[in-house]
Amino acid sequence: MTYNNGKMLGVGIGIIAGLIISFFVLKAINKDGKVKTEYDEMQKLIRGKAYMYAFWAVIACEGLLCFLTSGSFSLPLDGYTLHFMVILVGVLVQVSYCIWNDAYIGLNNSMGRFAAVSIIISLVNFAFAGFSIAEGTMVKDGVLQSTSINLLVAVLFIVIGLEILIKKIADNGQKED
Repeated sequence: MTYNNGKMLGVGIGIIAGLIISFFVLKAINKDGKVKTEYDEMQKLIRGKAYMYAFWAVIACEGLLCFLTSGSFSLPLDGYTLHFMVILVGVLVQVSYCIWNDAYIGLNNSMGRFAAVSIIISLVNFAFAGFSIAEGTMVKDGVLQSTSINLLVAVLFIVIGLEILIKKIADNGQKED
């Protein structure tokens, strides 16, 4: 898919809008109304390790993509979607490592607000994905287009939510032992 200036401007505006919304979301999910989430020393160390693993996951994925896309082999994804998926892999690696090592939820996070925001983000992205499916813009000539990113983000938030739920159940089971 070729991107024109209008499409790229739209993507840029979308990213800026996302950053602005993120600012307000962070204030909303923190109990103290601060933008910055607070972590204890152990959480900070674990989060640093998680970022390292995420970095190497992104490098590995991009290396694999270099190999896969350099020959006659083609993937059924447009370039924008392909590289955005790599970013989502990095996010999932970082978040998953933090969840399973008790470093994802900060000291000043409200779990209820966090869950509500995550559900809203998933629903909004599923809605936009539904519009793309209805308009027939998600797949073109057998290739997944950039409009599929909303579906991918919605699924990512579902996976993260399920991981948090499973971790919480596992932790409660360990407390009972």
